[in-house]
Amino acid sequence: MRIVISAATIGEWMPAYAGIDPLYTGNSQRMHVTFHQGGVGLLATAFSLTKLIYEEKPDLIIQAGIAGCFDTTQPLAKVLVIKDESLADTGVQEEGRWKDIFDLKLEKPGYPPSKKGDFLIPGCPNTIC
Repeated sequence: MRIVISAATIGEWMPAYAGIDPLYTGNSQRMHVTFHQGGVGLLATAFSLTKLIYEEKPDLIIQAGIAGCFDTTQPLAKVLVIKDESLADTGVQEEGRWKDIFDLKLEKPGYPPSKKGDFLIPGCPNTIC
């Protein structure tokens, strides 16, 4: 099985790399783990992961990292399930105010997967796990 652990920056996946048994990053035929730096932001990540999938055809990709969260009350390496996503970096500053794609009427708030401006993850409970 070929597994890729991907994150925007090396610093986000380095703790996993430092703690993994070298057997899995070496020549293991059963399970081989590699690490991937996708870049910061939607475009960089989408481009680099698409290229990686096309060229390497991994069996599993684990997207890791801080996901823009700088909440120091959350311990490092805690696994969270995201209930909803706000695209805070998709929009413009106009007349001294931030306008997202919904304010600009570039997207309908109720059009899947968005709902009232948030992007909801189907089947996720009402709280973050």
